[in-house]
Order: sequence, then C-alpha cells, then structure tokens
Amino acid sequence: MKPHKLTYYILAAGIFILIFSTLAGASIVYKYNEINGPNGTNKVSVNLLDNADLQKNSGFTLDDIKHLQQFSYKNVDMAYAHEDIDTAAYEKNQTRANILGISDKYSMFHRVDLLSGSFITPGNKDEMVAVVDEDLANELFNNKNVIGMYIELYGQKFRIIGVMETDESIIHTLTGNGYGRIYIPAEQMLEYDDTSRITSLEVKASDKGTTGRNIGSMEEALASIDKNASDYKILDYNIELMLLNEKAQINTFICSAAIIIILLLSIIRRITDAYTIINSSLKENYFRNVLKPHYRKLVLATLEAIAASALIYLVWETVRFDAYIPAEYIPDDPTDLGFFTDLFKSLMQKRVQSTGYIPSYPEMKANVLDIMQNWNLYIGMLAGLPLYYLGLKLLEPEKENTVKRLLYCCVFILSSMALGLLILSMFSMPVMVDTKRILTIFAFVFLTVIGIEQISQKKHNKSFVELKKE
Repeated sequence: MKPHKLTYYILAAGIFILIFSTLAGASIVYKYNEINGPNGTNKVSVNLLDNADLQKNSGFTLDDIKHLQQFSYKNVDMAYAHEDIDTAAYEKNQTRANILGISDKYSMFHRVDLLSGSFITPGNKDEMVAVVDEDLANELFNNKNVIGMYIELYGQKFRIIGVMETDESIIHTLTGNGYGRIYIPAEQMLEYDDTSRITSLEVKASDKGTTGRNIGSMEEALASIDKNASDYKILDYNIELMLLNEKAQINTFICSAAIIIILLLSIIRRITDAYTIINSSLKENYFRNVLKPHYRKLVLATLEAIAASALIYLVWETVRFDAYIPAEYIPDDPTDLGFFTDLFKSLMQKRVQSTGYIPSYPEMKANVLDIMQNWNLYIGMLAGLPLYYLGLKLLEPEKENTVKRLLYCCVFILSSMALGLLILSMFSMPVMVDTKRILTIFAFVFLTVIGIEQISQKKHNKSFVELKKE
C-alpha cells in the first residue's frame, strides 16, 4: 500500500468518527427525550433501592400516594408503578412475562406506541384489564389481534384492551430480558399479588432549572409520609438531560476551540504583516505616503481580520453551552482538603447503598442511553481526534495541492454522514442531523487542512532560503 493512501485512510477514519460522534450524540439526546413521553424529561423519579425491603416501610402504599397527591403534589401529574416477573397463561399456553402494575398517568411519563386498542386510563383503575406487547401476544396467542381476549395472571383473568408495538431499537435489545411485557392497573396488582408494593414514583417537575430544588421538594415529600430519602434513588431528569447533552457537545466544542485558535492566529498574523509593512516604510516616508502604495494589501488584511473575527463570533455562538456542575461538588474554599475528603466519602456511601440495586425498566433504558453517550464521547475524543491529527501530520510532507486535499476531505465528510445515518437507521435510532455542529466539523477540517498546507509551504520556503544561502 502506498504511504499516501494509508494517510488518507487514517484521515478518513478520523473524520468518520468525528462526524458519527456528532450524529450519534444528537440521536441519543433525542431518544432520551422520546422515551419519556409527553412530559419529556421534566420530571423527578423515585425508585426503591432495595426491592427485598418491600415488606418493610420503604414500599409505597396507595394511602401514601393519596397523601402525596393531596398535600405535596396537589394538581401535579404523578405516576406510580411496580414491576415483577411472573407467569402469564392463555388456556394451555404459559410463559414468563414482565408484569407492570401502573397508574393511569403512566403514559404521561413514558412513550406508549399502540398497534391496536387503547392504553390504561383512569376509567380502568377498578377493572381487570391488561395491555400486552406484540412479542407476548405472538408467544401466547400466535396472533397480534387479541383485543377482547383474556390472559391469566395471579390466578385471575384480565381482559386485553390494547397491544403495544415492540421497540425495535438497540435500546430494547440491550435492556430486554427476553420476556414480553404486560401492563395492568397498579390497584389490581396490589390486590391480587400479596408481595407487591409500589416501588417507583414519577412526578412532573415544578422547576426546569438545575438548582436541586426538585430533589429537595421530593425529599420533603417523602419525609411527610415517614420515608427516608436515603432508601431511594431520586433523579431529576432535567439535570440528567443536561448532562447527556453536554457530553454530546464536548467533541464539537474541542473542534470549535481549535477553529478559534486558528482564526486568532490568522488575525495576529494579518495585524503583524500590516504593522511590518507600515513600520518598515515609515523609516523613509511619511505615514500618508506609506498608505498609498500598500493600500490594497492593508485593506485586504483588514477585511480578512474582520471576517475571521466574525467567524469566531459565529462559531462561539454555535457551540457554547453552560457546563453544569452539581452545587455539592463546588467548595467555598478550593484549598479546603476536608471538603474533597467528605465529598469522596459521600460518593462512596452512595455507591455502597446502590449495591445490588436493580433499576426499573424505564430507568434502565435511560441508563443505557447514558452509557452509549459516554462511549460516544470517549471514542470521539480518544480515537477520532487523534486519528484525524495523525492523518494531518502524515499529510504534511505530501506534495498534493490544497484543492485536491480539500476535495478528498469533502468526500470523506459526505460519505461519513451517509454511513453514519445508515448505521443509526439500522439500529432503529432517531436519524438526527445537527446542521450547526456538522458545519463546525466541516470548518474545523477546512481550516486545519489549509493550516497544514501553510506549514508545509513555510518549511519549503525556509529550506529553499537556506539552500540558496549555501
């Protein structure tokens, strides 16, 4: 393989990872919003840390829910649920299934895609009804047209009122346990399953900010029903979304920082060139006479500096974001070592408390998306940027002209976008194109390739001058 071909393969790999990281980052954020239903991420969730503690005081009762709805969260959307794995039957057919006892507002907090029928509503609270997904319908009935048929749970018959579409995305593949899903009213589950308790709550958040007010309000609400907040995992999804979105933007932010540095250096170079021209001419002429012969060069340098400044402003407005750091992580005195020791102990205690914690299915999907975003960030930062930089360094001694290099890079960018969108489609992830971030990557590639050409030209000129002197 010729050296220059290997160089372009490395460069193409770096560009693909940067482009795909940008596409995947936007797709993951959109999916995260999507799975949370009409209320989106504007919610606070509470999940019992130790499901083995159900028979004690930690599990919620319907009386606890009524108290919260009457006092702490009056006229506020609230959903509650309990998940279990049990046997579902139809005539002689039996199968294990994920059974979720849910409240009538569950669909306000989670995406529900129905193939047929309806989902559980307030009118179904006292009825023995069920909604099944198409996987379970096919397994038990060998048919998806099961509306009005009965399924047996806990020794009781539940009438099927809806069939949910199975999620075909990679998220379902990574979080599913191979069992179908059945949704029944939580009240019916609590009545016929003596071991069940409500283990998760979700409440529409009153504050979309990141002050911690939502979590504080929830801790106060739990105290009002004699619950210890340390027994639960409490999440403000507004904050979780902000952190997820930050991770999606970091690689683009690094590229934009490189763009800004390149443009600043260009401005400094133009100002230096103009100053050199004027300063050298002033030794022999008046200032007015200096401007006339160099008028075009000075105007061109000024326009280039203005254009570079405008581009810096546009790039900054495109990629800037407010980084979120939890308030409890910020010391009043940065030199206070005791603060950092206490913070480390607190984080370790939370980790110990969460040992053995099995998240609910919705939280598990959110966790998988967060892990995917972490890997997306790491791969973009630790593979995409180094590979691209290596490609540029290997490209430096090549003798191909700048136009050809830019043409290759344009082809790499367009090919990377097409391949990236195809991969997202194959995994049934949302196909999203953040135009501003893609243009930032394009500007980064364009300016760095031009910069490499200028560096090569300077080295060539320097070598020519040295050779001429010899």
